[in-house]
Amino acid sequence: MTVFTLGAQAISGTLKDNNNAPLSYANVVVMTTDSFFVDGGVSDKDGGFLIPVPSDDNYLLKISSVGFQTVFRNCTIGSLGVIVIPEQSLVLGEAVVIAHRPVYELKNGKLITNVQNSLLSKIGTASDVLNHIPGVQGKDGAYSVFGKGTPSIYLNGRLVRDLSELERLGSENIARVEVLNNPGVQYDASVKAVIRIRTARPVGEGLGLDVRSRVEQSHKSGLMEQFNLKYSKNGLDLFGGFAYTLRNFYQESTLEQITCLDTLWRQNYTFDTDYKRHIYDGNIGINNQFNERHSAGVRYSINAMPKNSKVSFVRSQVYANESQYDYWENNSRTNERRGPKQQLNAYYTGMIGKLNIDFNADLLWNKDYAEDYAEESSLHFDDRAICSFSDNSVHLFAAKLILSHPLWGGDFSFGGEFASMKKNEYYKNEEAILPSTGNVAKEKTETAFLDYTRSWGNLDVSAGVRYEHVNYSFQDKFSGDSDLRRTYDNLFPFVSLSYPIGRVQSQLSYSEKIHRPDYGDLSNNIVYINRFSYKGGNPKLQPEIIHSLRLDLSYQWVQLSLDYQRFNDVILNVADPYDKDPRIVFVTYRNEGQLDCLNASLSLSPKIGLWEPMAYIGLRKQWFDTPWMDGFKAMNKPMLMFNFNNAFSLPKGFVVRADFSYQTKGASQNYILNQTGEIDLSLRKSFLQDRLSFNLQWFDVGHLSRQNIDLYSGINTAYQRAKLDSESVRLTVRFKFNMGRNKYKGSGAGQDVINRL
Repeated sequence: MTVFTLGAQAISGTLKDNNNAPLSYANVVVMTTDSFFVDGGVSDKDGGFLIPVPSDDNYLLKISSVGFQTVFRNCTIGSLGVIVIPEQSLVLGEAVVIAHRPVYELKNGKLITNVQNSLLSKIGTASDVLNHIPGVQGKDGAYSVFGKGTPSIYLNGRLVRDLSELERLGSENIARVEVLNNPGVQYDASVKAVIRIRTARPVGEGLGLDVRSRVEQSHKSGLMEQFNLKYSKNGLDLFGGFAYTLRNFYQESTLEQITCLDTLWRQNYTFDTDYKRHIYDGNIGINNQFNERHSAGVRYSINAMPKNSKVSFVRSQVYANESQYDYWENNSRTNERRGPKQQLNAYYTGMIGKLNIDFNADLLWNKDYAEDYAEESSLHFDDRAICSFSDNSVHLFAAKLILSHPLWGGDFSFGGEFASMKKNEYYKNEEAILPSTGNVAKEKTETAFLDYTRSWGNLDVSAGVRYEHVNYSFQDKFSGDSDLRRTYDNLFPFVSLSYPIGRVQSQLSYSEKIHRPDYGDLSNNIVYINRFSYKGGNPKLQPEIIHSLRLDLSYQWVQLSLDYQRFNDVILNVADPYDKDPRIVFVTYRNEGQLDCLNASLSLSPKIGLWEPMAYIGLRKQWFDTPWMDGFKAMNKPMLMFNFNNAFSLPKGFVVRADFSYQTKGASQNYILNQTGEIDLSLRKSFLQDRLSFNLQWFDVGHLSRQNIDLYSGINTAYQRAKLDSESVRLTVRFKFNMGRNKYKGSGAGQDVINRL
C-alpha cells in the first residue's frame, strides 16, 4: 500500500465477510467517477485499508478478492466504516455453487477454523467444536492447546470466565474459531495461547428463543436444561438466559507410592470416588449499537453450586522395608457450597476520527465453603475421625483500555490494564491433627503495552512490548513467620514476521511469557488426604519465565508448526517428607531449574465429497533432569499424539461422526504420561430447516481412556492408574427460533488474575 503520511487526505474503512470476519489482502482501488485510476492498495490483516487521495472530491471505490463479489461504492474522503463483502456465487443452470473458505486455514499467525457452512456447525456445542480443532484437546470445561497448556478463551471479544458456558453455546451459532499459539502484547504475559470464538451474524430482529434439553448416562445419569431469550430492535439487544446442570461422575484409581528414607516405605492405595454437582447459571445484559462507530453494553452473570458432594472409599496397605506396617480403610465425605460467583462486565468500543477505542471493566465476587469428614479404621493403630472445614472469599476489580491509530502506513496500538484482587482463606481441623490456617492474599497489577504492525510488500511485521508491575502480599493471620511481600517488574517483547513463499504462507514469531503460580499453589493451607499423605501450597514459589520461538507454515489444507520453548525456574508438583513426621508425604510445589521443549505438529484437512476428515499428528520432546533419589533422572522421552476425525454429510439432514485419538507414552515435566486413546461416535438429525435438532453422542466407546501417570520427585516415586468415568451416551434436543449472534463486544479485563483464582 502507498505510504500515507499523517495529515494527508485519505479514504479508509474496514472490510468484513458475511461472518463478520476481517477480509484481509483484498484489492482496494480508488478511481475518479469516470473510472480513471487514482491510487490503490490491499487491506491489512484486520481488513483495514487507507488510500491517500489528492483532493477532497467524489471518487469511485472498487473492492475485489478471490471467492468474493466485486463491490463498487461512491465515496469521498474520510472513513467509510465497515463494508461487508458477500461471498461469490456461481450460477450453473438451476444450481448455485458458493465459493467457501477451507474449514482450517493459517492466516496472520492464527489457525482459523471456519465453522459456519461446515459439518462442524452440526456437531453440537462450542465445547464439541473446540475438541475438533487441530491441537486443541478437552471438553466439559477443561481445555488445552498442544505444547501451550490451558488457553484463555474469548467469545465475541469477551473473556469467558465460566467455561461451562461453552456447553451452552450451540455449534450452529458459531461462525469461526481462531487459535493464537503465540499471542501478542495485548494479552496478559501469562497467556501462552488464546482461542477466540466468533458467533454468526444475526438472522433477524424481534424476539428470539433457544431451548435445549440434554440427558446423559455414564456410571450414573445426568441432565441439563437451558433456555436463552433475546430481543433485538434498531441496534438494541436485550438478552438473558438460565441453565441447570446435574452432573454425576465416578472414578476408580490405584496409587503406589514409594518413599526412601532410613526406612523404605511403600504405600498401596485403591480409591473409589463418587462426585455429584448441581450447577445453576444465569445471565442478563444489554447491548446498544448506537451506529457503526460506537457501541456499549453491560452484562451480569451468576454461577452457583450450592450442593456439591464427593464420597470416597480408600483402602490402604503400608509396608516398612517390605513388612506390613498397617492396613486401614478410609470413608470420607466432602460437602461443598460454591458461590454464588457474581460478575459484572461493562464495555465500550468506538471510533473517534481514526482513533479506535476498546474499554472493558470487570467486577467479580465469589465465596466458597467446604466441610470434610473422614473416618479411618486401622489394623494396628487407633481408629480416628477427622473433621475440617474451609471458608474462602475473593473480590476483584479490573479495567483494560486499548487505543489504536493508523501511523506511517501501518497500525499503532497502545493501552494498559489494572487489576486489584483480595482473597481470604481460612482452614480449621477440629482434632488439631493439622494446624488451623488463615491468610489474606492481595495483588495489584499495572500493565502497559504498545504494538506496531506494518506491511512492506508481501512482508507483514508486527512488534511490541508489554510492561507488567505486580505487587503481591501474603499475610498469615496466625503466624507472622509466613508473611510475604513481593514486587515484580517485567518487560515482555514480541515480534512476528509473515511472508508468502510461493503459495505457502509462513510466519516466524518470538515471545517471552510468564507463568505465575495459582493462588491455591501459594496457600499455606495443609489438606489432609490420609494419615500418610498431606497436600498444600508453597508461599515461596517464584514465577517461571518462558521463551518461545515458533514457525508456522500453511499450504491449502496442510498446516505445519514448530515451536521451541525454554522454561526458567520451572514449577513442579513434588512430593517431600513432611517436616513434622518424615513418614508422611507432603505434596506441594517447587521451582526447579531449566526445561527445554520442542513441539511439532502437522494437520491435514481435505474435503472429499460428503466426507470431511481431519488428521493431526503432534510431537512433544523435552530435555529435563528432575531431582530424584540421590541424583537426577532424565525425563526426555518424546510423546506423540494422533487425532483422526471424520464427518459425513448424509441425505435427509443426517450427519455422522467418527473420531479417533491416541497418545503414546512420554515425559512431561517430572511425570511420565502413559499411553491412552479414545473413540467417539455421534449421529445428528435436524428438522424444520434446522430449528429442531436431535444429537446422539457416544463418548469413549469401549472405555479406552485412562489417566496413568508416573511421578518422580526427590525421595518419592508414585504410580497412579486411573479409570475415568469417560464412557457416556448423551442425547440433546434443541429448538431455536430467530436466535442470531449476540452482538455484545465486552472483552473482559484481569484475565490472568481470574484464571489463577
